[in-house]
Amino acid sequence: MAAVRARPFRRWCHGRIQSGRASMARADVMQLNGLQKNMTHEWDTFMSWLRSERGVMTQAEVLVPLSIILFAIQIIFGWWRRCCHSSFIKYLLWLAYTTTPSVVIYTLGLMQLSSVNGELFHIWSVALLVALGGTNSMTAYVIEDNEQYWRHFVQQLLYVINFFAMLKVHLKLETFLDLVYSFLLVFTLSLNVGRIYASKTASSFSDDRSLYLAEYMKHEHKKTTNYDPVTLKGYNYLVSWRSVSSDGLRRFPLVGDKITVSDIWLDSGINVQLKELSLSFALFQLLRRRFFGVSCPESKLQKTHDLIFHGLLFNVEENYRTTFRVIEAELVFAHDHMFTSSASFNTRLGKPIIILSIIKSVIYCFAILWSILKHKNVSKVFMGLLLALELLQLYVYLSSDWAKLRSICRLECSLDGTCDIGCLFWDRLPQIFRWWQNKIGQLSLLKDLHRRSFTHDMLGTLSWCISAKILWCQETSFSRGISNPGIKGPDRIRLSDNVKLAVAQTLKRNAGQLSNGASSLRRNGQYNRLKWACRQENHANSMLIWHIATEYCEIIHVHQSVTVEQRSISDDDLNIARSLSRYCAYLLAFVPELLPDHHLDTTACFHGVRKDALEFLREEISLESKYRKMKNFNQLLPRHQGTFVKGILLGKQLEEIGPARCWKVLVDLWTEMILYIAPSDNARDHIQHLANGGEFLTHLWALLSHAGILTREEQSLDEENTVVQP
Repeated sequence: MAAVRARPFRRWCHGRIQSGRASMARADVMQLNGLQKNMTHEWDTFMSWLRSERGVMTQAEVLVPLSIILFAIQIIFGWWRRCCHSSFIKYLLWLAYTTTPSVVIYTLGLMQLSSVNGELFHIWSVALLVALGGTNSMTAYVIEDNEQYWRHFVQQLLYVINFFAMLKVHLKLETFLDLVYSFLLVFTLSLNVGRIYASKTASSFSDDRSLYLAEYMKHEHKKTTNYDPVTLKGYNYLVSWRSVSSDGLRRFPLVGDKITVSDIWLDSGINVQLKELSLSFALFQLLRRRFFGVSCPESKLQKTHDLIFHGLLFNVEENYRTTFRVIEAELVFAHDHMFTSSASFNTRLGKPIIILSIIKSVIYCFAILWSILKHKNVSKVFMGLLLALELLQLYVYLSSDWAKLRSICRLECSLDGTCDIGCLFWDRLPQIFRWWQNKIGQLSLLKDLHRRSFTHDMLGTLSWCISAKILWCQETSFSRGISNPGIKGPDRIRLSDNVKLAVAQTLKRNAGQLSNGASSLRRNGQYNRLKWACRQENHANSMLIWHIATEYCEIIHVHQSVTVEQRSISDDDLNIARSLSRYCAYLLAFVPELLPDHHLDTTACFHGVRKDALEFLREEISLESKYRKMKNFNQLLPRHQGTFVKGILLGKQLEEIGPARCWKVLVDLWTEMILYIAPSDNARDHIQHLANGGEFLTHLWALLSHAGILTREEQSLDEENTVVQP
């Protein structure tokens, strides 16, 4: 009976609960509807405020300085990135390069729709258009952007049309104001000529000069049989020329139409620095042919070989700095030609660009004066910043190597051997931006094995989740994650003169005969014992074996007792070998596209060896513990000896020959190895990396190209010698 009486009570309680839930649901719905209405009302209020006079003014006061900041980023970092490897600057520059046109055109459209502050907005819009056409020191973010030069012109034309639509001007030339606006139209369109021209000359579709230069170099050696690679007499490499006749056909320039390296170097009135600069520019024009896939007919000539080995490297100990300085300046020309508008400065557009820049500065000064008279403090600040950017860009142009080169050509062309005062002034202007940061990347497979990379770990984990859980794919873009430590970003050290000298000495000693290390082993009497390490299935495996062995020997050198005499003998050799070994490991991990093998094969090889090292040394964090485990590795040899195992065995063999002799072998080997991997046909990748700070390997690639070494002779593999004998 009690149970029967309880049933109605339970039903009543259940009904009350359901009713309460329904009431709460209705209340929640009403609350959400109210919140949605409030948000809609707030949004409508905000949009109404944006369209109001104060809202438009506030937007303009935010967008105009934002545009100026984007202009400044392109002007400053567009030049600076050639000597900087910072990822932050790289992506900041990309953001500025891609968003500036959109921000400016939105700002112009905002001013066009506004019916208030007409005079002020007109001043700001003129300043933005003038700045947009003039902040063109950076013409491309990547090489492919050079093929879009017509897009730059159309964009500039649209900006001008937008500006005149805002002014609602009919160009009937009836009033003085119409004349002023007509002048502004022509002026703003003219500002972008330098940018368009620079992009056009840097694109592969329009570079006829490289084709002409290839034709010229087929006959250059026939003009004179007597040459001196030290004084450069007889080296008629073109610095400047006019190659088109009145009938439009390509022809060889007459004597008065060209300036050659020989002409400049034999002129006693030109100082040594300018002579080196002219040689750098002539070599840049020869190197540029490789980017466009044009032949280099002079590469097989003895004269070309002698330029490097009996000229620039005639006395290696004294001239190696000059050699690398010439190559460095050459690559600066290559960077500026591909990614900035500096190339237009060395053409007939040079003077118009300077004149237009001065006119722009005058316009900004008038705008500042107007702002002062009208008590427009914000406008005064904006115009002052734009004036500062314009003067900075003008100074960078006038102090650049392109201006110095122009002064050389004007001096050489003058009949009385003198040039105008402007040329003499440009030569003495100090440069703001360096050529190259003179640093190389470093990665130690053993030392950095357990260093974590939070960014790479998170990207690897996210890639695995998307691929495995969503796309049901076992392969991922990142072969690392939280459970598999990522590669920490590389360290960068200063490239010492000792390293440059050692590489130059090896190049001179071998007379251009490249070797992957076998020649150095013969010279040091270790060929029979260690030749197997140079005979691997690909270049990446061989480099990794020698890198692991070098790291193994360094641990021994640091942690074991070595006599003072032995340490003093081997310390310099250790630093050179370690720097080049870790630089090659850095190339394998981060810049595989510059190496001989396909970049995917190189990447797979590196990560495979790193995975083996992690499995073997997972518990060994310190270098001493790693050394102890590798030292006692003999009893644990697997049947299949991978690259990591071979590296350990090679290190043991090097340990047996003594510290001083060991490091001499490694120095000679690594200097040969870095030269061996330098020649390649991937000119596009080398040029692209100039915009990311450049690589020492690119300097060697250019140096070998001018010595006539365009490719390496692949050495046949002896399969019997690829098996390590324990």
